[in-house]
Amino acid sequence: MNSYGIELGRLLSGEHHSPVVYFARVSPDRVKVGTTTNLRKRMRSFYLDLSDVLLIVPGGQQAERAYHDRFRAYKVRLYAAMASGPCRPQLV
Repeated sequence: MNSYGIELGRLLSGEHHSPVVYFARVSPDRVKVGTTTNLRKRMRSFYLDLSDVLLIVPGGQQAERAYHDRFRAYKVRLYAAMASGPCRPQLV
């Protein structure tokens, strides 16, 4: 665990880790903010890679909510588009 409280080794290996808030690029001009205790698995659920993660900070749902409140003016709605292939997040 580093001085910021993030278990980097566990986070990168796909193991469960302490809650983090992540900021992940889901399109060239959109960022998703969320929380997880398994970042690798969470990114895979959006068909994203760890390289799409722009920032991680320690924290759980309360911290995530604070970031959503802070950036509310910039929010867009996210939905999973149903298609013949795998679902991929789409922004509207």
